[in-house]
Amino acid sequence: MTTVTATEILSYCDGIDIFAAKDSIDGNYVAALVDGERAHPFYLAAGVSKGQLDDFLSGDLDLRDLILRAAGRQWFTVEANKPFGEPMHLEPCSQEQVVEKYLPEPGFTLDYSYSDDPALGYARERENCVFSFDLESPIRIDVLSELLDHLNTMVDHAYRAALSEIPASEKRKIDQTDASAMRVLVPAAQGSYRMVLEAVRPPDENGKSELTRGLEVIDHLFNCLDDLDEAVAVLGSRSRLTNSFSKFIATLNKQQTGVKYSWATPSFSSARRGVATKHTINTVTNALSQRVGTEPETVTFTGTLAKANLRTGGWGMSTKGRYISGMSSANATSLRNVVIGQQYEAVCRVIRNPQKTGLSRPKYYLKEMHEIGPA
Repeated sequence: MTTVTATEILSYCDGIDIFAAKDSIDGNYVAALVDGERAHPFYLAAGVSKGQLDDFLSGDLDLRDLILRAAGRQWFTVEANKPFGEPMHLEPCSQEQVVEKYLPEPGFTLDYSYSDDPALGYARERENCVFSFDLESPIRIDVLSELLDHLNTMVDHAYRAALSEIPASEKRKIDQTDASAMRVLVPAAQGSYRMVLEAVRPPDENGKSELTRGLEVIDHLFNCLDDLDEAVAVLGSRSRLTNSFSKFIATLNKQQTGVKYSWATPSFSSARRGVATKHTINTVTNALSQRVGTEPETVTFTGTLAKANLRTGGWGMSTKGRYISGMSSANATSLRNVVIGQQYEAVCRVIRNPQKTGLSRPKYYLKEMHEIGPA
């Protein structure tokens, strides 16, 4: 008996119409829905060659001809009575049965964007927020585990960065428990370098998934990679978010592979996508490595001291045309002896945290403060 495992949803409309599958020796199969009214959807499956599958996916071969040209003249039926991605048993089917009962009408071709974008089909199938990523090259399993660890950390920090952008009154209404957590839905199959993950917590009754807040921030980080100067400025900010993202692309660079990703929720009409080529990752990683060991960015302000909180370390200064505020670093000059209303020169360390726009928002940490005189 032939056993296959579904690998991709190729066509979806209120259910899975067509899916691709592989057997234990990496043979390719395509299954098309022939009866959706049963307790479990019933499909006609055909073994196909890699070339035939590629022609079907590109729209050069219609579904009827794909099935008629089945590799080895082998056809099967299968009842989808297990969750998608679990092994299914195929029942042999004769050519006469195929032609008389199950053969689809001619002319159906696949406008196949899904080969690069599995997220939307899975999101609808699972009724959940789904994230998928593909690597250009094969990697070891321990490296894949490392990438998943960096990815989950990155999404968690991205979610918290997104929360910092919303009003406190709205934030109090949100249940943040496991909001940014993801689990593996479809592991990388043999010969495949794609991982599919889904939100641990499904969308609420309104179809909203909290995970989308974090994934929107990830989109902005990937977008900034196309501009080297912006990438270095944003990723060089050394926040928890950018550090985890930098580790993710550094691991990819070490393996000499690029990455493309997509994510979606059931309500999306199309998935959100991002890509970083091997060349782009290498260029950004090399530029960031040149900053390692350099002194943190510093800036000096001169103005009138307006605030100095000895308990929290917070301070504020009125300069020409703007008001600057920040915190006192642990090893900074003490605020104890400063005088409100006096003129000071403040030397600060700068940390630039990326906002959801991908731009940097500076935070100033006081290193030294020198009195200049009366205002």
